[in-house]
Amino acid sequence: MDHSDTGLRAVCKSLTDVIAPSLPADDPLAREQLGLIVHYLGFLRSRLDHLHARERFQLADARALAARVRDAAQDALDTAALESAIAAADELLADPWASTRDLREGTARANHAVSEIVQSAPGLPAEASRRIALAVIAGTEDRIAMERAWYLPMGLDPAPAEVPPLEDLLRRHAGHHETAAK
Repeated sequence: MDHSDTGLRAVCKSLTDVIAPSLPADDPLAREQLGLIVHYLGFLRSRLDHLHARERFQLADARALAARVRDAAQDALDTAALESAIAAADELLADPWASTRDLREGTARANHAVSEIVQSAPGLPAEASRRIALAVIAGTEDRIAMERAWYLPMGLDPAPAEVPPLEDLLRRHAGHHETAAK
């Protein structure tokens, strides 16, 4: 049985009940920082059960972006690194036992391959560069929605009512990476 949630709850309680009262009254910065720490640990507790699904989402999203950029750059640049990253992402996404670390590494690989193409785009003919830029822009909607949903409990979003439920976003990419690039 995983006791991560219980452990984080106990840490928050200890910080609040034991550490906070022992802080000097004339140290508002320490009190403020402690409050931020407790708040962030509470946020982390609320997201603990979704960490692996988030990594799967991020890999599927990075794979979809890599496919869009590959299609946009195909006639202008060598897309072998993108092809390789897409194939690796497909393997990981098809594997229900892929570790969180492997998913994270697959995401980094796909994002790096996209970054290499994007950095080369300014030296291309205007139309090719434009296609690549539009492919990147088209691939940001889900990523931004996910970031907004993930951090919603922090209370910083200016329009929280517009944020789709986290679970809906996580499910959207769960096992359906083939359609994510459309």
